[in-house]
Amino acid sequence: MGRGASAIAAVVAVAFAVLVATATPAGAAAPPDHSAAARLLVLINQERVAHGLAPLGVNAVAVEVAQSWSAHMSDTDTLAHNNGWFTPASKQRAGASFVGENVAFNPDLEDSHRRLMNSPGHRANILSTRFHQVGIAAVLGPTGWWVTQDFVQLAAVAPAPPPTTAAPAPAPAPAPVKPAPVKPPAPPTTTPPTTAAPTTTAAPPPPEPAPVPETARDAGASTATPSELGEVVEAASVASGASGAEDSGNGEELASGVRPHPRDADTSRTGPYLAWIVACALFGATAVRLRRMTRRRESQPS
Repeated sequence: MGRGASAIAAVVAVAFAVLVATATPAGAAAPPDHSAAARLLVLINQERVAHGLAPLGVNAVAVEVAQSWSAHMSDTDTLAHNNGWFTPASKQRAGASFVGENVAFNPDLEDSHRRLMNSPGHRANILSTRFHQVGIAAVLGPTGWWVTQDFVQLAAVAPAPPPTTAAPAPAPAPAPVKPAPVKPPAPPTTTPPTTAAPTTTAAPPPPEPAPVPETARDAGASTATPSELGEVVEAASVASGASGAEDSGNGEELASGVRPHPRDADTSRTGPYLAWIVACALFGATAVRLRRMTRRRESQPS
């Protein structure tokens, strides 16, 4: 009987040992370290702010997915991406239109962040302008830290513009100038033309002829008056009448039958000729005087 009790106790002990071994497997992952995850979030947002980007918020669904995946990597001792995070169902749960992920393993937590920043692909996720939120998990395994960073671009928020280097702000555009209203032109007024009163300009008096100096007059010019001219004409007519009377006298003498002496006859013949010559001379002198007087009158101002 004593031997039977001992055997039963041994079986129970073995069964308990198997149960404990089954319930607590060797190498089981430790729970996520929240303070380590918070430290990684601080480092990520410091990098973003230094590059002119907005800090990332926390997405609860992404945190849950990251914790589960870090525990899985620690349990399997395998570094790999979580393909389930990129399915439409996971994005819908997180309210994301686009997602990204960084995974790392390093014995030192902050060194894992430095190595992610030195890798172009991982650095691009940390400094991407598309992402608005992130879920971070860090699990400490037997050999080091297993880190998962799941990034979220919210479906209802447009991605932020990429950072630009500091540049001078463009000058503000000038305000449009409102054109002044254009007034219609006034209708033309018809004003009757004014007729200027005729003005008579008196013609300038003709210039007075220069007086003729005494030396310019004809040497033989006569200053006889019209009465004197009449006396000259009368004298010429008297001379002509005398010659006629003389002719008539000669006729009477011939008619009486008395023949004159030849000397007398010659004298009676030359008498009329002399009278005619005297008359012509007087007439010529009169004509010359009349012509000179006419010229003088024409040269004098009227």
